[in-house]
Amino acid sequence: MLECERCRLLRNGRCELLQPQRFAEWLRIQDTGKCPYFMPQPDPHTYAACTDCVNLLPNGRCRKFLAGCDAEQRRQSALRLGCRYRSVRPSLSLHVDAVQIKQGTFITLQRLTEDTLRLGRILAPYRFDGVVGVARSGLIPASILAAVWHVPLLSVSPVSQHITALGSGYRLGDHGKTAQLTNVLLVDDTICGGNTSSRVLALVATALPNARIVFAAIYATPETIDRVDVCAAVLPKPHVLEWNFANTYFVQWGAFDFDGVLCVDPNCADDTPEYQRHIASAEALYLPRKHPITIVSARCEQNRDASMQWLHLHEVNVRRLILWPESSRRASTTDIANWKANILRQLKASDDIRFYVESDPIQAQIIAERANMPVVCPAAELVFNVQQWMC
Repeated sequence: MLECERCRLLRNGRCELLQPQRFAEWLRIQDTGKCPYFMPQPDPHTYAACTDCVNLLPNGRCRKFLAGCDAEQRRQSALRLGCRYRSVRPSLSLHVDAVQIKQGTFITLQRLTEDTLRLGRILAPYRFDGVVGVARSGLIPASILAAVWHVPLLSVSPVSQHITALGSGYRLGDHGKTAQLTNVLLVDDTICGGNTSSRVLALVATALPNARIVFAAIYATPETIDRVDVCAAVLPKPHVLEWNFANTYFVQWGAFDFDGVLCVDPNCADDTPEYQRHIASAEALYLPRKHPITIVSARCEQNRDASMQWLHLHEVNVRRLILWPESSRRASTTDIANWKANILRQLKASDDIRFYVESDPIQAQIIAERANMPVVCPAAELVFNVQQWMC
């Protein structure tokens, strides 16, 4: 009917009240031309003061005046008297004030948490009623923000193309009523190319048709900052992130130190019983599991079998394990770094090794210079010689 085109209940060409099981009623309304549910679209002039209010819903109604047959009359009365619920939605052009991060910075989980909390404080006045995290890494900042804001948490996967309500604890009392969400933050940890963001935005818009969606990335590149509504920091490529660097596609071109990278550093001398216990049962740190890896370590050759047993236990596939060739090691930090640099120069030519991950900042700097390759050093939160990354 022509009247439907002026009704606020019409969504995508269908009435949101008349479902398929009520088809007979729909036919009767079409025949008579009279709809008992007709609700005209609000007059834009009457509600001009509502356009920038946080309580305005996508269908033109106010979240504070939904119940009762006289809801719109009460809303108009409130506007005439000066609405006490009016709260202006803050501008979201906040990425212009984003922190500029130096290229080659190794982004730790601690920094991700701090930048997420800082962005959360900036966005708090916007009053989001739900947070959607882009699986998987985007769920880290999303879960933090949802907990701090005390709102429902959802997940969207660009692979499975599903959006899932992740449930809540007793304090929130939410039972997965995602259809009621009207002001949603979609968040990812980084945006690099923008292809993923386009797909997940479309998925969330389809799943939550009544919601305004704001897209945020904790870290955006200078090239993609205009593709997000807001971000916490501008991070130039390459992205080297603590939570995923050991399992990205470029791991196949990398080599790893052992102690201090794959596992924690020992706090004892090499010739003590404590060191042997460390080799057998050291706590894991960064575990590459996406590709078989090359390991260049100053562990002595006599510890090969115990080292391989530890790697097998932690499901790390090894392409090559290169250890200090002697049965004991009495060498300075510089000597060890020079030995590693010589090995890496050979691997650069024979195995196409393009970067190294080193636990010690002093060794990392020496290796980067002598081997002429990027060296990731989590302890220094830095990538030395980053300009050579993947050259």
